[in-house]
Amino acid sequence: MLPLITRYQELLKEINSLSKKSGFATQVRLLAISKNVTTSTITTLYQQGQVDFGESYVGELCNKAAQLKHLPISWHFIGNLQSNKIKMLVNEIDWVESIENLKQISLLSQYRNDNLAPLNCLIQINSSGATTQHGVAIDNLAHIYQLAQAIEAAPNLRLRGLMAIAAKSEQIDIITNNFKSLRRLFEQLQQQFNTVDCLSMGMSSDFTWAILHGATQVRIGSKLFAERKDF
Repeated sequence: MLPLITRYQELLKEINSLSKKSGFATQVRLLAISKNVTTSTITTLYQQGQVDFGESYVGELCNKAAQLKHLPISWHFIGNLQSNKIKMLVNEIDWVESIENLKQISLLSQYRNDNLAPLNCLIQINSSGATTQHGVAIDNLAHIYQLAQAIEAAPNLRLRGLMAIAAKSEQIDIITNNFKSLRRLFEQLQQQFNTVDCLSMGMSSDFTWAILHGATQVRIGSKLFAERKDF
């Protein structure tokens, strides 16, 4: 197994190559999904230049943020956003990628510290229709636009775009059609909201296709960290 730094460097090269090949005028950002990864490993990657890290669990994120507060890491919350944990979470993060209802927006804005930069917000889209996935149905345009308008109007929040997980399928055309639909929706939002610039789609298993179809950010965990340990 290749060492972590080598995996990281090779992954960045692959992302850069795919970004150029895609034809979209965007350099794709790597979000390192550090769930169940030790703080020492996170520090190692930070020292290599990786700034953006994503976590799925509020407690784990808050613990890591406290231990690594000496590092200017950009923390992204990508998990299910429970209303009763927003107050604990909101001032520890720079991005929230899993907004799906108006109550979440209201609480995020209410509890975000005025002294901090506006919280970057992504609306989570359910692009596959799977009942096991969170997010707003991709064809529910009225609700998507309602959420976007609410974020744009909310103090302490900043609308940045969309996050989604593609369908789990062995058929590449199903996965790529998901990504194409998400890119179209993203471009529609860009026409209405001038702060929209992030389309977070693609993970370890499908990030190649995501980049080729217009992702601006990919969320990579297992391909980068290989063997995770409990935190």
